[in-house]
Amino acid sequence: MLKKFLLVLISALFLLAGTCAAEETGDTLQCEGIVGPYVWMDYELSVDSVRVAPCSELFGGVTLGSRTMKEDTRILVQIQDPMVQIRLLAGEDGIAYADLIQDNFTQFMLVDASGEEIPLYGFSWWGVGFDPEKGFGSADVQEGFLLNYFLPEGVNAEELVLTLRPSDAE
Repeated sequence: MLKKFLLVLISALFLLAGTCAAEETGDTLQCEGIVGPYVWMDYELSVDSVRVAPCSELFGGVTLGSRTMKEDTRILVQIQDPMVQIRLLAGEDGIAYADLIQDNFTQFMLVDASGEEIPLYGFSWWGVGFDPEKGFGSADVQEGFLLNYFLPEGVNAEELVLTLRPSDAE
């Protein structure tokens, strides 16, 4: 019983440390083209931050749920390529975890100053917890999510523009 309690306590401390690290990692940018609000599905999203850092710094030591937009077996904490990470929040009601699926993220479009689209690498969320009986799991309601894009060489991150494509339902 004591071992289970210690395991839960240690896991909670790692999750807390990871959350703090996530808030301080990478250079925070002021991008005129990434300001919001963005109306996505039934949510109004505000931009909390835009960060640029090596992928390993943005994901190192942080417990996140993550999905890539295509098959990729690379380990994110080992990748040194620069990444742009946009943190979007959904307000008081949050976002249903069930809505955090790949098909729902195809609307987000990040373009550089010349109008070239930068493909969305994937998305992440931080409402992840650990239960000793069930293992890791995600909360049913999420505060927001992160959009992750690899920054192409020579692209000025401060000139990026985030927009939403019209959905098929519109």
